[in-house]
Amino acid sequence: MVGDPARYDGPGLLAEPFVAPIVDPLLGQPTGCLEGRCAELGLDRAGHPPPPEGIGDLDATENAAAPECREAYDRAVPSYIKTVTFDAADALVLANFWAAALGSNVDEDSTAERAYVEAPGWGGPNMWFVRVPEPKTAKNRLHFDLRAPGRVDEPRRVDAEVARLVALGATIVRAGSDLTVLRDPEGNEFCVE
Repeated sequence: MVGDPARYDGPGLLAEPFVAPIVDPLLGQPTGCLEGRCAELGLDRAGHPPPPEGIGDLDATENAAAPECREAYDRAVPSYIKTVTFDAADALVLANFWAAALGSNVDEDSTAERAYVEAPGWGGPNMWFVRVPEPKTAKNRLHFDLRAPGRVDEPRRVDAEVARLVALGATIVRAGSDLTVLRDPEGNEFCVE
């Protein structure tokens, strides 16, 4: 349903044979590539690949050639945020809003019960939207801070982005000169700066 199974699901992983970074024992951070194969595989000196074209689920058989590398990587790399999951009254409505807001698409198999939006570009978490029976009852304890496109010194860039998000279904909670607080169509707060 989601992702390309020929790709690994996570930062710093290639769809090619995996080469783990060497880890500094004091810092616990990657410092170089095992076997000096970084250049051969297109990795930087820290063993990081360029951003992948897609993401998907890890196929253990693809990594069978280098299990010791996978174990070293698992010990060296901390957790990362793979997905942010939203409770929703209608998962598809909320997924459509966030996909449009962030420049992505809703997965074709999404429904009102369960919907998926892959993060656009490189680096953001993917989003799941799941229908729940209870309504939202309080302020979010976690929210997104969106940066409006354009140069920071560009006048009215935040206003233009807020207007675009309102046209998609957001509502303004509090407008400021540098930061505006909004709610998505189901009342989840987020900011634009």
